[in-house]
This record gives sequence, C-alpha cells and structure tokens, in this order.
Amino acid sequence: MTSTERLIQRVTESLLLGHEAQGFEVKGPGSAKGQFLGKVVRAALGLGNLRNGGLVVIGVNDKDLRSLGPGLTDAEAKTWESYDVLSGKFAEYADPPLQFHSELLTLEAGTDHETRVCVIEVDEFPEIPHICRKQLDYEPEEQDDTELDNESSKHNKNKKKEAPLRRGAVYVRSRQKPETTEIASAEQMRDLLDLATEKALARLIQTVQRAGATLTPEDLTPAPPDTDLFNDEQEDGWQ
Repeated sequence: MTSTERLIQRVTESLLLGHEAQGFEVKGPGSAKGQFLGKVVRAALGLGNLRNGGLVVIGVNDKDLRSLGPGLTDAEAKTWESYDVLSGKFAEYADPPLQFHSELLTLEAGTDHETRVCVIEVDEFPEIPHICRKQLDYEPEEQDDTELDNESSKHNKNKKKEAPLRRGAVYVRSRQKPETTEIASAEQMRDLLDLATEKALARLIQTVQRAGATLTPEDLTPAPPDTDLFNDEQEDGWQ
C-alpha cells in the first residue's frame, strides 16, 4: 500500500465515524483565499500546537461527514494543489511557520461517485509553539435591502463577530470538544508548556551527546531547595 493509499484509508475511516476529533478537523468546500483560508489556517495552527499534530480535510460537509462530499470543484481544487503557494499563504499567519504536507485525494463516496478533497497533514511544532502573526477580520456582510426596516436584522448584521485569526493569539485543540480555540484555561496552557519543555529537554540531551559528553540521572535531578541546603549545613555545624 502506498503512502497516498494509506492516507486515503485513514481519512475515509475518520470521516465514516461521523464526527471530528481532537486531531481531525473537517472544512466544507472552498478556495484557498480570504475568510475560508483563514478558517483553515486557524485549524492548522491549533493542530500544529497539538501533540502528534493532525489532519484538516477540505471539501466535505462538516454537518454530514459520512457523505464524504460534496467535494471540491475543479476551480477550488486548483487553489489547493501547489504546496509552495499554500506554504507561503500559511507563513503569512504562522510564527514560526507551520510544517505540513498537503495532497489532493479522490475519495470513493459511493459505488459510482467520487469526490475530490484536499488533506493537510500538520506536524506538531518542532521547537517553539505557533502563534498567529497576522490579523484577519471578518469581512462585512452584505445587507439585504428588504431587511433595512427590520431592527432585529440590522442588529444581527452589525453585531461584531470574532475574527477568524487574531494577531498574537495561540490556538489549540480543545479537549472538551473537537474545535480550535485560543488558549483559555490553565489546563490548555499546561499541555502546551509540557510539550515545549519535553522538546527543549530533548534538544539539550542531543547537544550534550554531540559534544561527546553524557548525562546521568543525577544530572537531570532538580537541585534541593535552598532551605534544605541551609538545614543540612546547620546539622553539620552542630556535629
């Protein structure tokens, strides 16, 4: 089985479960531009800050995952086919840049029906967690003239919406439900810091090994608090 065939199998099995997961997000059909691109980048930023990363599938109705459709049109698919172009667009919003692999896949949506989707496989950050480096606000919605006299409609139209991407935000995948959110709890912050600390420790060990030295378990044991050292010195002085 080729790597593409394995990816198709993985995506199909995940979609047939009928729901998203912490490492699996689905977006409907759309082109790699504007507000839709912002939603995909937001999902990728969250997955990039998740242990083991995850997948974003573009082209499937997120209200009916088991349909495996409707799929991308030829025009939409063309905007997702170039990795170099996507990498440049993602780099506008991600610091440090995301590490990912993208591929257009054809899914068997029925006995005589195929759908085309784009799958973005995002790696977890290699050293430093990703932050959003550029703001992307919602574009103003066009107002229907027939609703101009409807106060409720005007209020809803003018209601401020959350920006798809907020400059300086750190996005993560929630444990409570499969969605991408800004860090909003100590638990989410701890998960991210734990992952970053593990990577820093691994880099330290690699650096020491390259220098020809070794680390013993004692080297990695935290030093005792100053109060303990002071008490030990007092005990030694009385002996």
